[in-house]
Amino acid sequence: VCAMTSTPVSTARPAASTADPLAEGSLGRHVAGHPLVLMYANVPALIMPTLHPKIAHVLSEKDRALNGSEDLPTLQAASRRLISTYEMVMGIVFAGPEADEVAHGLYELHRPISGSMPDGSPYHAWNKDVWNWTWGSILKGGLDIADEFGLFANDDEREQAYRALKEIGIRYGVRALPETYAGFCDYWQPIVDDTLEVSPQVQFIVDHALNLAKPRGWGLVPTPLWRLLSLPVTRTVRVGVLAGVPEKFHA
Repeated sequence: VCAMTSTPVSTARPAASTADPLAEGSLGRHVAGHPLVLMYANVPALIMPTLHPKIAHVLSEKDRALNGSEDLPTLQAASRRLISTYEMVMGIVFAGPEADEVAHGLYELHRPISGSMPDGSPYHAWNKDVWNWTWGSILKGGLDIADEFGLFANDDEREQAYRALKEIGIRYGVRALPETYAGFCDYWQPIVDDTLEVSPQVQFIVDHALNLAKPRGWGLVPTPLWRLLSLPVTRTVRVGVLAGVPEKFHA
């Protein structure tokens, strides 16, 4: 949610504010690489961009898992895109002297993504509305999950984390998100209320995230046993969805 609420926390805090919101010792760097954020935000990072109809259409054309051209049409296939993007995002934060190269690589990774919308209008991954929403929606899921697990002691720390995650986007070319978290909420909420929708692409992600397919080579494992073995993962995914996706899409 976008409401500003303070969350008490008892752990030691990283350094508060620095000129670089991703500097070593900063709260922003701490949140960006926090294990709870990385673990629980992964599926919301697939769902939230895809709730936007334009992005769902692009993925229906370009993503081999979502359009059925992938031999293994499961979340394992859809997650390849997420895993490579996650690794590059973490490189922007933690790769030191190579961070600028990683950021440029992530920007260029999207250069070939173009085509036409159903109404005939052209699209490109760098189009401002799609480009902003993709990172903005991933950013918001990460902040909500950090909030859910008490990583922010107060509104100022949430603001620091927002500036840090916004800075990640700036470094790979997402330069039009609002300056403040309050401004971001003003940008975010109307899109959630009026634009987002559950498409077949979103349903694909949710269905396969909550009903994990057996990995290759596990075909002889009885299905009831596999469901039991995969239960910790599916429960983690479910918590991530509940914390990182707006409530109106939980049904």
